[in-house]
Amino acid sequence: MSAEATATIQPYIPLISAISGGVVGGVVTVFGQIFVHKYKERERKKLESVQKKMLDKMLRDPTYEWRSLSTLRGTVGADLETAKRLLIDIGARGRMGNPKQWALMELKPLPKDGDNE
Repeated sequence: MSAEATATIQPYIPLISAISGGVVGGVVTVFGQIFVHKYKERERKKLESVQKKMLDKMLRDPTYEWRSLSTLRGTVGADLETAKRLLIDIGARGRMGNPKQWALMELKPLPKDGDNE
C-alpha cells in the first residue's frame, strides 16, 4: 500500500476499530445468551423429569386412592402452577368433588354421567 493510501485511511482506523469491535461484541453477546438459555432449559427439563418420576411413583402407591396436591407439590418442591402442569403432563387429574386431590387417570378415569367418585 502506498504512503498516500495509508495517509488517506489513517483517520478512519479508530472508526473501523470501533465498528468491528461493536459487531464482534454483539455477536459474542448473542451467542452467549443463547448458550445460557439452552443450559438453563436443559437443567429445568432434567429437574422436571425427576419430579415427574416422583409424582408418578407417589400416585401409583396402592396405599392411597387419591393424593393431596399439597403433599405432591411439597414432595417434589414445586410451586402450585408447576405442580399442576407436571401432574397433567404425567396423565393425572384432580378429583371432581375435591380438586385438591389428584390421581392418575389410568387408575381413576373420569366418572361416567351420574357416577360419583
